[in-house]
Amino acid sequence: MFLAGGTVLTWLAQVVSSSTATLLAAMFLLTFLAYMVLLKGAHPFMVAWCLLYWFMLAPLFMSGIGLGDVVYGHVVGVGVVIALNVLKPLWAGRRPAAISEPDPAASIESPEPTADQAYSRGYVTQYSAIVATAVTAGVGMGTQWMSADPTVIANATLNVISPTFKQVWHSAVERAVLGCSGIILGFYLGWFLPGAIVGQAVTAVCAFATLATARISFGVVIFFLFVLIAYPWGVMHSDLGHHIANEKLIGELVGVAIAVAAIGALARLDRSPSP
Repeated sequence: MFLAGGTVLTWLAQVVSSSTATLLAAMFLLTFLAYMVLLKGAHPFMVAWCLLYWFMLAPLFMSGIGLGDVVYGHVVGVGVVIALNVLKPLWAGRRPAAISEPDPAASIESPEPTADQAYSRGYVTQYSAIVATAVTAGVGMGTQWMSADPTVIANATLNVISPTFKQVWHSAVERAVLGCSGIILGFYLGWFLPGAIVGQAVTAVCAFATLATARISFGVVIFFLFVLIAYPWGVMHSDLGHHIANEKLIGELVGVAIAVAAIGALARLDRSPSP
């Protein structure tokens, strides 16, 4: 599903990115539809969310290389993941037959909601509209204000926003504190400790730590990921490196602020009496 959907969305991203208006319209519609998939359950929603995330990043990838190269990278990357999952039973000591009988809970990080826990269609519709508005606003602001990475604001919003204000507030504080700390640490590691060996060590340690903490705290994952990303900016020893890092810091803070404001508005709307 992700292989085929991602290929189609890459082509669509190239078509709509020629105009800011069409890009924002497509971003709003796809975000709304992706979040409406919440009504189908956790696993279908995660597939839809990943496809939406890929669509948001695709124009950024294609700004440096062509459509064909991005599609090729997408197909190869997804193909490697599929191959690893097919081969996993072999190195895990299980029979290959186990592939045809997967554990339903293995591919879902959070359990399916029960009838009492599931969100109503009305709430999901409101939530989808709020998220679509917030993410589209982030893309629009990034297109106008950010020269290095126009997706940085929407990226932060999309990764922080959740159905409840408590969840959003917790994620926003984590990303603002740990994310910005990771950018600053990574940048100054690169500034004061440049060099191929140090760079390889930073890459190895941060890559390991990112995966090792994936089931512990998403905020910690972001910290190590941002250290890894920001290190080369410090190595540049230039105004451009400072500019990229500063844009990332500002974009992260603006993105989480948009998410908190959006879900705050949703919470207020949900508490208001129905007409």
